[in-house]
Amino acid sequence: LVQTIVLDLFDETTPMPECDLVVVADVLYNEELASQVVRRLVQVQRDNPNVSILVTDSQRFVPTFVDQWNAQLRQLFDADDATSKEVSWTEETLEAFTGSGVCIDE
Repeated sequence: LVQTIVLDLFDETTPMPECDLVVVADVLYNEELASQVVRRLVQVQRDNPNVSILVTDSQRFVPTFVDQWNAQLRQLFDADDATSKEVSWTEETLEAFTGSGVCIDE
């Protein structure tokens, strides 16, 4: 069963849902948003130990995103557990796809 959920990342009164997979796609437009995404992803990892997380960020507006995420993991988990949860970018080029960027229709 696949179910999508739209939620307000800044509404921390609403817990992150139990899930198997989290997809964060092209939302890391600035430091504030990226920091909040990190906080919420760490919550998901805390509450769903076996969760898989996919983050796409074609623009790299916040180059410290992974460092922030790993720092939060180190604060929440003990050293061995944090190391096992450490995240890093894997870069993949999609040869059959052309496109990128943002279109804002005001």
